[in-house]
Amino acid sequence: MGCRSFPWWVAALSLLICTFAAAPARADDDPGQESLDKAIEAKLNAGEGVLGLGEVIKHCQKALKDGLTGQNDRLAKQLLATALFERGSKFADAVLSASPESAEELRQLARIRGTAVTDLEQAIELEPKSAASHLYLGRLLALGGDDEKRAEETLTQAIDLAGGDAETKAKALLARAELPRSAEKRLADYNDAVKLSPRDPDARRARALFHFNQGKSDEGLADVDAAIKINPKDAKSHMLRGLALAAARKFEDSLASLTKAVELEPQSPLPYEQRARVYLLQSKGKEALDDVNKALSVGQPTAALLLLRAGAHQALGDDDEKALEDIDTILKFQPGLPQAVRARAALLAGTGKITEAITDLESLLKGGQNDTAVMLQIGMLYLADKKADKAIETFSGVLKREPKNPAALTARADAYLQAGKHAEAVADYTAAHELFDKSDHVLNNLAWVLCTSPDDKVRDGKRAIELAKKACELTEYKEAHILSTLAAAYAETGDFETAVDWSTKAVEASKVDEAATGDIAEQLKKELQSYKDKKPWREKLSPEEKKQEEQKEDEKKPEEKKPAEKNAEDKAGEKQEK
Repeated sequence: MGCRSFPWWVAALSLLICTFAAAPARADDDPGQESLDKAIEAKLNAGEGVLGLGEVIKHCQKALKDGLTGQNDRLAKQLLATALFERGSKFADAVLSASPESAEELRQLARIRGTAVTDLEQAIELEPKSAASHLYLGRLLALGGDDEKRAEETLTQAIDLAGGDAETKAKALLARAELPRSAEKRLADYNDAVKLSPRDPDARRARALFHFNQGKSDEGLADVDAAIKINPKDAKSHMLRGLALAAARKFEDSLASLTKAVELEPQSPLPYEQRARVYLLQSKGKEALDDVNKALSVGQPTAALLLLRAGAHQALGDDDEKALEDIDTILKFQPGLPQAVRARAALLAGTGKITEAITDLESLLKGGQNDTAVMLQIGMLYLADKKADKAIETFSGVLKREPKNPAALTARADAYLQAGKHAEAVADYTAAHELFDKSDHVLNNLAWVLCTSPDDKVRDGKRAIELAKKACELTEYKEAHILSTLAAAYAETGDFETAVDWSTKAVEASKVDEAATGDIAEQLKKELQSYKDKKPWREKLSPEEKKQEEQKEDEKKPEEKKPAEKNAEDKAGEKQEK
């Protein structure tokens, strides 16, 4: 961070010392003179220590309280402003660079942040035109998230006061760009910061992150590449490039960038950690585990690394107990850590302990962690446990808070489909499709309901074909279950010849698709036979719908009894007579 102290204070102190040597001041002329002398001595001996700066602040405040006049008063205020700024900025640096792991660390950082804010506010009161003090204060206010308007105003003052100080102005622009404002305003600040500091890789990386978050990967990669060109040995830029490429599923290029970061900083755990994440995305558990263990060997065991190692064990499928052991270690020192609880729930669910997993997650909700991710995970577990009604209730709770959450809409549609509520499923799939039109899952399931629902009012074979084709295109016509949907859509329109062709391809694809085994592969064969028999496929009715259908039949023919039912009743009567 630039501007560590005011450049004038050394000269001012030297001038004052010379004045003292020529004409020593008397304590009775200025009651605060003795404390000012102690403040000056403390400043000269303070060095870089926070405790020494605390002594300067204490003596300056006492000197001003006791009373000073003229030059002494001005110097005491300047010296106090400098000490407050230096201590406040040191505390601020500690807070802004921290990565707290526990609740206790968070509380400690909150206390340090409070002290830093107080120091900087007092420094600004004494020196209201200090751009550096405004910059630090604005960044701290933004970090708290409790007064974003004041943070924006303070950073704007820093920008205005910076004048020709391009470095401070650029840093203030970057800090203001991170505040929750319109995308246009944020981009304007990033652009101005890059223009002021064209050789600063930090500014390029910050703008790159903004572009990535806006879905503009090309612009983001251009900024990252520019940052690497400015400093080819900056591991952070190579890491960002690797993560961006991983998000674009360009895994080989991603690993190349992350490997470069590892080579540049072999004693830093972060490059190994990030490369391990990419290995996990490729389901390469062994490589991920090796990188996590290397990260642990050069750094401290953190919750993030232990969670990552648990994920690697899970990916290897060789030892769920070791994965749970890592997570339990985290929870031992950080009870209730949401990420660890969620990971433990996923592991438990994977071993069939779905009820226990749900109980773990519900403990987070009771503890105040009422976030969307936890509720979605609970809903998905209910869905996996075939408890469609509970899943629908949970997803509806998410949608009450976030009506346009595509994940919740898709998941609730899946639950409606499981419950046999096809009209409701179509409504949710349609809403999800409008928000996320390139989801093969949404396209496929919406098409499936539209061509296989027993409800005549729901089916729309023509639209089902359009949607199924898009899903096939997105998956390069390789997914057996999606090819099956396209076949069912053609069957619904009466084109059984084409339906047989696509159904045959679905059966063939299932032979090489590891996910399409057992019951799925058997159903694909049944679907094919149905189309050969020139019969469209129909989704099964839910238990509730079956009951309703049976009731309707009973109402239509109350006097008729099926032969089997009649025989059963006769036999029951005979038993009673006997």
